[in-house]
Amino acid sequence: MKDVPAPSLPALKHRADILGLTDRDTATASDVDCLIFCDQRPFHPQRLFDACRDHLGTGLYRTKGYLWLASRAAHVLLWQQAGSQISLELTGHWRADLVHNYHGKLLPEEVAHLRTQLEKEHPVFGDRHNELTLIGLPDAREAFAAALQGAICTDEEIVVWQKGGEFPDPWPETLRQM
Repeated sequence: MKDVPAPSLPALKHRADILGLTDRDTATASDVDCLIFCDQRPFHPQRLFDACRDHLGTGLYRTKGYLWLASRAAHVLLWQQAGSQISLELTGHWRADLVHNYHGKLLPEEVAHLRTQLEKEHPVFGDRHNELTLIGLPDAREAFAAALQGAICTDEEIVVWQKGGEFPDPWPETLRQM
């Protein structure tokens, strides 16, 4: 790209000043740490989307893990985020959903085995759970963890979920599958 002019460093500095990017101290590797967010309750899909849009700051470098949405309770979703890029991949189905054998593809002994495995799991959610590792600067990690906590379904919403209620879901309908 020989026709692209070199950037004006004073113009870039001015833009960084306007955006507040020069007002903070430089982060060092020792400032970066991780926090693990765990909760068995489902995420409300719209609030999770809003949390990402409104609270995914530049100090949160990477998040990854598994989650479930109240609108997609059967799906084990692999969550990966780096910078402003978020990826949700369908990696399988929770045993708590498979045990119902909706498609009639499991043998009776397979269903019995799933039931045995689920006996030691949560009585409402089964093996469904959210577990996300947040890697970044302390303020950004804590702010995003608080936003995630706010995106978890309330007790009232869990009752709606248990009754088959619907939830607004702005996430793409088609997910990459592993």
